[in-house]
Amino acid sequence: MRAPFIIRWPGKIPQDVKSNEIVHIVDVMPTIMGMVKGDIPKDRIIDGIDMTNFFTGKQTESGRKGFVIYVGDDLRAIKYGNWKVHFAWAEDKYAPVQRFSTVPKVVNLIRDQKEQIQAAEPYNTWIAFAVENVIGGYKESLKTEPNIPPGSSNDFRQ
Repeated sequence: MRAPFIIRWPGKIPQDVKSNEIVHIVDVMPTIMGMVKGDIPKDRIIDGIDMTNFFTGKQTESGRKGFVIYVGDDLRAIKYGNWKVHFAWAEDKYAPVQRFSTVPKVVNLIRDQKEQIQAAEPYNTWIAFAVENVIGGYKESLKTEPNIPPGSSNDFRQ
């Protein structure tokens, strides 16, 4: 899903800048903490990336190449750059889930914002290597910080 991200900080963030770089919702907290020179919690892994240098124009890339997309505890897709690789697909939240067992559904999000056209073959097989890196990094992070089980309490004061 692509969603607009608008940020304003006169004198700090350049005006009228447009980008297709990835910024994820989990990046907001570490970015705000970086901007106000706050401390990031040290008692858990923070998935977000401080985007301060990207937003202030000190770097042209956001630093986030991709991310995993879960529905509950089901890995449904990987977003990587302007591409999304679906392992499972549902037209809407009430539709049955269609699983792709051999070739995932690959879409170019710039050309196909409705994610309708399979773009996997024969020229876009490179995406498999990029997606493997995202999945590998995610699985590695699970060794030290497993996912919170679906349905768990959201009381994290413990």
